[in-house]
Amino acid sequence: MAVIIGLLVMGAFITLQMDSIGKKPGPEAVRAFEKLPYYQDGKFVNSVPTEVTPTGKMWGILKTYLQSNSKDREPRLPIPVRSMPASLFTQAPASDVEVYWMGHSSLLLEMGGKRYLIDPVLSERASMVQWFGPKRFHPAPLKMQDIGEVDGVIISHNHYDHLDYETMVTIKERVKKIYVPLGVRETLLFWGYRPEQVVELKWWDTVTDGENQLVAAPARHFTGRGLFDRNQTLWCSWAILNSQHRVYFSGDSGMMPEYEEIGRRLGPFDLTLMGIGAANESWKDIHTSPTEAVEAHRILRGKQLLPVHWGTFDLALHAWSEPMEELLLESARQGVSIITPGVGEKVTLDSFTSHNWWQPADSVRQ
Repeated sequence: MAVIIGLLVMGAFITLQMDSIGKKPGPEAVRAFEKLPYYQDGKFVNSVPTEVTPTGKMWGILKTYLQSNSKDREPRLPIPVRSMPASLFTQAPASDVEVYWMGHSSLLLEMGGKRYLIDPVLSERASMVQWFGPKRFHPAPLKMQDIGEVDGVIISHNHYDHLDYETMVTIKERVKKIYVPLGVRETLLFWGYRPEQVVELKWWDTVTDGENQLVAAPARHFTGRGLFDRNQTLWCSWAILNSQHRVYFSGDSGMMPEYEEIGRRLGPFDLTLMGIGAANESWKDIHTSPTEAVEAHRILRGKQLLPVHWGTFDLALHAWSEPMEELLLESARQGVSIITPGVGEKVTLDSFTSHNWWQPADSVRQ
């Protein structure tokens, strides 16, 4: 027992020394947070009671995860990937909406003559270290060293599968602005970003970037990168709006009453980028299932739905392609139009033809 305790203490000490964990918000920031209704007892909270992990079930969930059929949780055939060349960044950003899905929740969005990276995670693993943790099913379609100048990076929250140390450090000199929820600023400054690069927002804050408005909208989730920083930074979804188009990115979120308000205040949306993976009854409050994602899309008054947060990392107990199969059935049942790009494939709203690339027959044809 003493050996186990010693190893845990050593592990805790080592993780506290890692730059990838980042920094907690300072006292001045915390004093400002305390004025917000969704900051209580030193932590951010959701608008409705939210259970991250059911009380007393943590070890049971871990046991189930380790004993489940890992073969079903990983693809048996190589996932087709379309390489995104460095020359992409030498071209002027599109005025209309163009989106590249880079796997999981990582996206490149062009809109209103601006180019944004959304939750870019291009490392081999979604983890605080690159020798342990969830490993990619497929290569990243874009090399982080090939990224040219971007107008903005949009971050939904600070979990490792959404805020990646290696990616963010590599591209910091090519980023005009990085838009983050409250509390994340300190980590970006610690990683070498200049104060004028980092724009920190609370729920319903809006910033203007050329023709576009970026709105930090509510989400239902949680945060933390280390052992002692649970919910000390905020989480959010995002709306990117201009006079011609409206796009919504869910980040990580469970079902929440705010979807109705977001749809009323910021919709209707031409495109919703909705998380569908890593859903499970044991943590249903913090991720939407594919069925819930379709319902949320309808509440948001979305026109087309592009699924994210799936297909790249083993982060749940379901088979790797199960979320897409469920999404196909539910979207057909509810009459919702979905867009299913392959990894690295460009999407335009009016001319993209979806294909079921994750199914073996389509995968072989790629």
